[in-house]
Amino acid sequence: MLKIQLLGGFRVEHNGKALTDWESFKTEALFAFLVLHPRETFRRPYLAGLFWPEKPEPKAFTNLRHSLHRLRKILPDCERYFHIDRVRVGFVPKAKYRLDVEDFLRLLREAEVDLGPDPDPDSDPDPDSDPGRDASAGPDGSVHVDLPKLARAVRLYRGPFLEGHPAHEVDEWEWVARVREGLEAMQVRALERLAEGYARRAEYGEAAAYARKAVELRPYREELYRRLMRHLIAQGDLHEAGASTRSASGRSRSWAFRPRSAPDGSGRDSRGARNTA
Repeated sequence: MLKIQLLGGFRVEHNGKALTDWESFKTEALFAFLVLHPRETFRRPYLAGLFWPEKPEPKAFTNLRHSLHRLRKILPDCERYFHIDRVRVGFVPKAKYRLDVEDFLRLLREAEVDLGPDPDPDSDPDPDSDPGRDASAGPDGSVHVDLPKLARAVRLYRGPFLEGHPAHEVDEWEWVARVREGLEAMQVRALERLAEGYARRAEYGEAAAYARKAVELRPYREELYRRLMRHLIAQGDLHEAGASTRSASGRSRSWAFRPRSAPDGSGRDSRGARNTA
C-alpha cells in the first residue's frame, strides 16, 4: 500500500517503508501534482513546461525524463500506480493508496451533513438526538456539524502543502500557491466551526484552543482575535483575553505594511542544498 503525506512536509511510504532519495524537489513536486489528479493523464510537453518553464524545451524534456526515471526507480511496482508512456503521464492507481489531502477533504465533507430545512423553524434541535454531533445548525440553518469528525480532519492538517520546499521554487509555481492557500483556508474555516461548535456546548476551553489555532494561521484577521477573546472571557481567562487584545492591535498594524504573500510564511526553511534541476 502506498501512503502519501503532502501536508506539513513530503513523505511517501510503500508497505511501511519510507521512499527516499528523490534527488530533487521538483521530482517530489511532480509526484505531488500527479497524485492530486488521480486517473488523469497529462501530455509530456505540458508537464515539462509546468515544472521547468525557465529551461529551453530540450532541457525541460530531459529533466522530465530524468524525474520519471527516478520515480520508476524509487517506487516498487510503479506501473501499478502510474501510467507513463512516450506521450502522457498520470497517476492511475491499480493498487491501494492513502493520500492525506484526500482524507482531509473527505472528513471535511463528512463532518458537515446537509439535513435540509428544519420542518419547524421555531423549534430548537434536540441536543440529545445524536451525542456525537453538534446539535446547533450552521449559519444557513441547515447544516449540522460532526465535531469529532471535524476534529479528526484538522489533525490531519499537519502544516502547509509541500512545506519545506524552497521559497524560490514554490513562488514560481502558481498551482502550488493555489493548492496551499485553498487547503489552509479550509483548515481555518474548520477551526472556526469547531470553536463555535464547542462554544455552543459551553466548552469554552476547547473553543478557545481551536480559535487560537485559527489565529495562528490568519494572524491578520481581527475578527478571529475577537472570537478568541470572546471564548477566553467566557472561560474566565481575562488575563489572556487582554493579552490577545494587545496582540491583535499590534499585529494588525504590522500586517498592514506587509506584501500580499506575507501571511503564507511556509516554505521559508530550506531542507538543505539539493539538486533543483
